[in-house]
Amino acid sequence: MVYLLFGFFSVIAIIAAIRVVSSKDYIHAILWLVLTFFSTAALFIILGAEFLAAMQVLVYTGAIVILYAFAMMLINIKEAKVIRQFHKQKGWAIGIGLLIFAALGFVVAPQAKRLAGAGETAAREAISWGYNSRAIGTALYTKYIFPFEVVSLILLVAIIGAVVLALRKEP
Repeated sequence: MVYLLFGFFSVIAIIAAIRVVSSKDYIHAILWLVLTFFSTAALFIILGAEFLAAMQVLVYTGAIVILYAFAMMLINIKEAKVIRQFHKQKGWAIGIGLLIFAALGFVVAPQAKRLAGAGETAAREAISWGYNSRAIGTALYTKYIFPFEVVSLILLVAIIGAVVLALRKEP
């Protein structure tokens, strides 16, 4: 049953992601993006990473999608203009995409059993630490405290820059 759910949500996430980049209306693209994020959160729950699923919903679906929606409204796009960009490259793009997909399959397939064993080992280690939220918090605030603080400073600078740009008056 777990494999069926994983396959179901994986297919939904892939289809929704394709619809994000192929939608002509930006509101529809944002709604497809929400579906992609929720499907990814469901995959995290299936994999036993409830904390990551909650962060996926709160941060990406809650904050990032709202940011995209506001940005699109501020840009004030009246109507999406369809521009043919592929012309003669469409066949090449599909061929190269399939070649890359086959190469990735050729590289990943032999390693699948080893990777599955590594996932089971990581899951056992996470269970030995307690809940995965506790393990993530412990690692984040002990081993990775410096990168965590650097990221928080970068976000602070980005927020200040966004406020300065928003308040700047045009001549």
